[in-house]
Amino acid sequence: MEQRSVEVLRLTAGETTALVPGVNLICKERGNFIIYKDPANTKEPYKACRNICKHQGGTFVRDVEDSTCSILRCTKHGWKLDPSSMKYVNPPDSFRQDKLVPELDEDGGLALVELIPPKPWDNDARRPQTIRLGEVQLTFFAHACMELKLGDKTMFFDPWLTGPAFARGWWLLHEPPADWLERLSRADLIYISHVHSDHL
Repeated sequence: MEQRSVEVLRLTAGETTALVPGVNLICKERGNFIIYKDPANTKEPYKACRNICKHQGGTFVRDVEDSTCSILRCTKHGWKLDPSSMKYVNPPDSFRQDKLVPELDEDGGLALVELIPPKPWDNDARRPQTIRLGEVQLTFFAHACMELKLGDKTMFFDPWLTGPAFARGWWLLHEPPADWLERLSRADLIYISHVHSDHL
């Protein structure tokens, strides 16, 4: 079981020379990419990634509020990426962007290679098992809240079930069942996917 390498973008020598120091947003048929060029860094003159935000798959654009033009902003929710480090700066200390491997060829062209890790679950995979009627039960409560029953175990997900979220900016669209508090208190596990007020 080995990691695979896939070339996802190739720039000609002319296109590589035309890259400006700092942020370069590349749109090609095979996808959108971010290439950060740092001529002062002889060890790692290029850093690259796909132009896809890790939050919800938005596209990064130049942040008009950034006078240095070195920070990119997601068009969906305003998350910010520093391509020089491939770290998200808003929210701080949250994610790192998955890097592509830049490879310069002898002619001066630049290839971006994606490393695809092995999938151990594909080796000796078990055959699917039949689920008995009633063995799994999923009930929608409100927003992102669900009750999942697996046999004799009960789990709740993201139990925002009363009051407003985001400083009274959001309200529940669906009314949860009248006995939600009793059912929630009997749960074996409560899972909160992330710390936003509409999931707590």
